[in-house]
Amino acid sequence: MILTETCEDNSGSYPAADRVRSGMAKIRTLLAYGNRRHAKLYHAGYPCGVVAGMFLSGIVAVGTTAADRRASRLAAWRNRDGFKRLDRCNPEQPRDKRLLLAYEGPALTDGVGVQTFARGKLKVQSVTLNGRRLRPSETDGYCTWHDGCSTFAMVAMPELAAGEYALRIRYR
Repeated sequence: MILTETCEDNSGSYPAADRVRSGMAKIRTLLAYGNRRHAKLYHAGYPCGVVAGMFLSGIVAVGTTAADRRASRLAAWRNRDGFKRLDRCNPEQPRDKRLLLAYEGPALTDGVGVQTFARGKLKVQSVTLNGRRLRPSETDGYCTWHDGCSTFAMVAMPELAAGEYALRIRYR
């Protein structure tokens, strides 16, 4: 239930029709606000796509539709304990980001992503997963976007089996 701060019915209240209009305007505004894209996430909607870690380096939901992303997010949340490691390799290089992921849970067949960032408005030169070069894709490859001061990249995997994964994102 959302508290909309509309007046209750009493001797000094506005007419019911005015209270309903006021309450509905507030709810529409909240829904519109909640469906905008958070600058640090690729997809629009409430920013609950980060399953583990943080915006700057985390496990995220993937999919081309909200329903696909919901399924991805739920499967990853249910198996969150299986994510044993997500580290950015040091020393970090400004235009060459390396991450190591270790997953020990059951296979995630609804897809999962790994998100990271680099400072500045950069272009991706290449993205590799365990040495395999990836192409742009929301479900089996990578996506990039800018938040105004950084460049984000998300590596999307259609399935994640138990194992260790090396991700590398090179920028120019």
